[in-house]
Amino acid sequence: MSATFEVLRDPARRGSYRLRMTGPAGEVLTDLTGLPNLDAVRSAIAQIREAAAQALVVDRTAHGA
Repeated sequence: MSATFEVLRDPARRGSYRLRMTGPAGEVLTDLTGLPNLDAVRSAIAQIREAAAQALVVDRTAHGA
């Protein structure tokens, strides 16, 4: 099983949406709130997909961070 995008209504912000990405075990990987409409949700999904494919990994553990 792979990661999943879940689109939900955002109860904290009436009329807006929330986007949650969960991993294969159901763990929450990201949770975006306050998206004003479904076009914003679709745009956020596209941005996450593109950024993840091109993202660099920076290991800051070796520097005491």
